[in-house]
Formats: sequence, C-alpha cells, structure tokens
Amino acid sequence: MDVICAVVPRFPVAMVRREDPELRSRPVVLGQSSEVRGNVVACSKEASRAGVVAGMPITRAMVLCPAAAIIAVRPEEIEKAARAFVKAVAAICPAVED
Repeated sequence: MDVICAVVPRFPVAMVRREDPELRSRPVVLGQSSEVRGNVVACSKEASRAGVVAGMPITRAMVLCPAAAIIAVRPEEIEKAARAFVKAVAAICPAVED
C-alpha cells in the first residue's frame, strides 16, 4: 500500500486569511486572544521573517512585527476546518488516518 503524509503548514493562518482576504497582504499573528496578553499560537511567513515564533509573548511579536494583524485563535473553527480537510482527502483516498 502506498502512503502519503499531508502536512498543511500554517493551517490556522491560511484559514483566517481565507475568511478575511484583506489579511493576505499583511503579516498575521494568531494569539490566545486578540489582546496583547498571552503567547503567539501561529504566525504567517511574513511575521516569521520578522522574527516572530510560536510561543513568544504577543508583546514581543508586536515589537518585532508592528504591521502584523493580531487575531484571536478560534480552536473550534480550526478543528471544524481540519475535519473538512480530512473529509475531502477521504473522498479520494481509500484509507485516511488523522
């Protein structure tokens, strides 16, 4: 049996950008909330190039990448989108594990 591993880098960022196309042209930082407290959960390539990494305080991310949109992560929406992705893959693959 042939096996394929599908990794979708920055999936939460792609999901947020899909919902708000204006975010496609700017750096995005996803945090535990849209407030400056908390840590970075995920970030776009543009924010990464500025030095932002997952786990760092949002306040530090704002210093490194002041143009970034700070967006609150919505775990239930990410899970819903991930399930839809797995379902789409399952429609064309004989066996899928998630």
